[in-house]
Amino acid sequence: MNEKNMSMSTNDFDSAWQEVFAQFQPRIALTTALFRLTNMGAHPVEIERLAAAIRRPPDETVALAQQWALVCVKDGCIHCDPESSPFSCYRVAVGTRVMDVGGCAVDLLQLLE
Repeated sequence: MNEKNMSMSTNDFDSAWQEVFAQFQPRIALTTALFRLTNMGAHPVEIERLAAAIRRPPDETVALAQQWALVCVKDGCIHCDPESSPFSCYRVAVGTRVMDVGGCAVDLLQLLE
């Protein structure tokens, strides 16, 4: 492969990766904020607070949460239970809690920040 073809392939790869990341960015932002604001599901978070954290309207935030996580929406709050997720692939210990989580290494590292 010559240098011109390699550069085109690299550019194609970079463009494709950026497109995929852009598609999943709302889910990543939601999951990260939901886990941080609920202390990994230990308590509920106000919908308005979660919406502000991911810079989306409250109704869109609730719809996104219901699409990508097992959540309970009640009295203006969202409660999540990461341990009951159907997407669980890994078991992670954070402090004294052990959770079943899914995702890639980037997702897991964001949870531990």
